Amino acid sequence: MPTPSTNLPVYNKVINCTLKHVPVEGWTLNALNLGAIEAEVNNQDVLVFFNHNMDNVISYYSEMLDLQMTQMLESYNLETRKIRERIALAVMTRLELMAPHREAAKRTASYLAFPTKLPFALRLLYKTVNTMWYCAGDTATDFNFYTKRGLLTGVYSSAFIYWLNDQSAGFADTRAFVERRISNVMVIPKMKGRIQEFCKIFRKPFGF
Repeated sequence: MPTPSTNLPVYNKVINCTLKHVPVEGWTLNALNLGAIEAEVNNQDVLVFFNHNMDNVISYYSEMLDLQMTQMLESYNLETRKIRERIALAVMTRLELMAPHREAAKRTASYLAFPTKLPFALRLLYKTVNTMWYCAGDTATDFNFYTKRGLLTGVYSSAFIYWLNDQSAGFADTRAFVERRISNVMVIPKMKGRIQEFCKIFRKPFGF
């Protein structure tokens, strides 16, 4: 299946329309069909494009957000910022991109929470945090590559859960939470050993 970087723009429109129906319908073929109708795209073409598989739809949506995040971060002068500021900005940018459809984000979390979806959920999460680190200018190739991604996995996951219920203006509370979490993981050396063990487990199912 094509990724958002090589797709026809019409499928981005289908996703955006589908998101309006996810809060009620969940991530279902019915929501996708309604999205296709609203986007004025033949629903059979949409079903074929996504291979009648909602995992493919969610994967496409996640990669679409990652691409949008990358494009936004590239527009900032990140070179003048400290690494923790770059990562905090990446995390908040990714969350804010989901803000127009926060109820759909909750349904996405519910969909991915099933035990059978764990490997799929981890793959999506890995792609997102990996993209964040590359946008931040990370060039690590040794074990620090996995350590950094393991640390950011914890930061982003906890920030996402916090953000889902954040009612503060401009998600100020989430922003403060992210900054605290990033500061904490950067100053607690003992976490490195724990993250190394996590990364060993994390890599095995996917061959990273």
